Parts: sequence; C-alpha cells; structure tokens
Amino acid sequence: MTQAQNVQLHYDFGGALYNKDLDGRPVLTSTVEMFKPDKWGSTYFFIDMDYTSDGVAAGYWEIARELKFWDNPFSVHVEYNGGLSNLFSYQNAYLGGGTYTYNHTTFTKGFSFSTLYKYIQKNDSPNNFQLTGTWYIHFAKNGLCTFIGFADW
Repeated sequence: MTQAQNVQLHYDFGGALYNKDLDGRPVLTSTVEMFKPDKWGSTYFFIDMDYTSDGVAAGYWEIARELKFWDNPFSVHVEYNGGLSNLFSYQNAYLGGGTYTYNHTTFTKGFSFSTLYKYIQKNDSPNNFQLTGTWYIHFAKNGLCTFIGFADW
C-alpha cells in the first residue's frame, strides 16, 4: 500500500477575468492534502488556507475516513467539513454513508462514488445529502502524468 501527500499553491485570476469589484477577495490559496490507505480502509484530508495582503483570511478543511472490514468494493464513509474565516462564515458539516470503490488491478486507474447523509450544523435546513465521485488515471511512462479529480453534488 502507498500513501501520498501534496502541497499546492493557487492564484485566483478572477479579478483580471471578471468585470466585478473583487477587492478583499483572497487571491492566493494553499492546499495540503493527504491520502493514506491501511488494512481497515483509508483516510483522506485536505486543508485550504486563503491569503490576503493582511495574512491568512480563511482556513477550510475536510477529513474523510473509509472503513472496510471485508473484501468487497463497498465501505462505510464518515466525514467532517468545516473552517474558520474573518471574511465569511463556514458551517460545520458531518457526513455519513456508503462508498463504492473500483481500482484496476495495476492501480493505474480507478474511481469511487459516495452517497452521503449530510448534517449542516446551525443551518435552517440542516438535513441534506451529498453525492461525491472521485477518479484517477496514471498514464505516460510509468505513470509520469496523472489525471485526478472529484465532483460533489
């Protein structure tokens, strides 16, 4: 089994692309993420930090755990999402449900699909749901390039 972590730095070109007043909107975001499988499933998390000229303006994180004590592609999914900000408000969200995961035998490609109940703390309508899909494809010589992503609904 392998584990992976990465660090990213993103620049928001919104101010240059849109004819809107975006003053005060953070232009830099750093992301740290980690994925680690183990004998009971896997753990994934990421932490985003938004920066303005005054320093860190917001922090947002998600941590998800896949629990699997059996040999099939289904697992139990638990997750927490939340953050802190001086620009806007984050509401804590707690999620639980099931995940189907497919990995090719060579681990060169795979995907997962999760169906989740979502409780959003301090929300007028706290009971909700979320569908999440993730995918990866390693290609070129020995996986030199990777196409990876996710979609939440």
